[in-house]
Amino acid sequence: MTKTMEKKSPTNGKGDQGVLLPSQKGRFKKELSKMSPALAEKTAGVIDGGSNYPYLTAREDGNLDLVIDGDKDAGRTALVGLFGVHGPWYAHEQLSLLRRTHATVEQSAEDQAEKANNDLAAIASISPDGAMQSMLATQMVATHRAAMKALSQLHSVDTLRQADSAMNRASKLLNVHIKQIEAMNKLKGKGQQKVVVEHVHVHKGGQAIVGTVEGGGGVSAKK
Repeated sequence: MTKTMEKKSPTNGKGDQGVLLPSQKGRFKKELSKMSPALAEKTAGVIDGGSNYPYLTAREDGNLDLVIDGDKDAGRTALVGLFGVHGPWYAHEQLSLLRRTHATVEQSAEDQAEKANNDLAAIASISPDGAMQSMLATQMVATHRAAMKALSQLHSVDTLRQADSAMNRASKLLNVHIKQIEAMNKLKGKGQQKVVVEHVHVHKGGQAIVGTVEGGGGVSAKK
């Protein structure tokens, strides 16, 4: 009797697959121009119809397939947009690196797929744009997992020394994660203020400032 493995996809808590942002869909649609017309039309149809980010499913032979709504071609193409890069090989490498942070010999294919799909859901939420943000997003997901693993070990320690070791490791990883978040916000341009002066009123005895005024960075202007 042949056993059929259940194919799982990431959910948002309501049983629906995660939805890609418009910017992510636009990036991986650029990959369609590199395909044959027939394959590009098929892949675009799946992406437009499902609007879901790619996920891994377990095959009966123990290997994994990257798909969108069961379509492997669309899954490979969409992964490029998910990581915000311009080539499928780099996107696959980032996914492979993430899988190595939690994959073990004892894990079943279904367990590997589930953990990797959680990673993809996190990457989709971070929405990296470009290689720098992609690398940082991959590091953020891996660091978060390592920190939570260290914290979980506090429940199984037998000595105070073991508890201190786990807490110190978790604290260092969480501090790194905070810095990663700050770096990502900086790369995305968040937290920066810019005020542009469009109208200038000069009263008697005053001086006019003509130029761009940026918050926190002084004034670049001509008087």
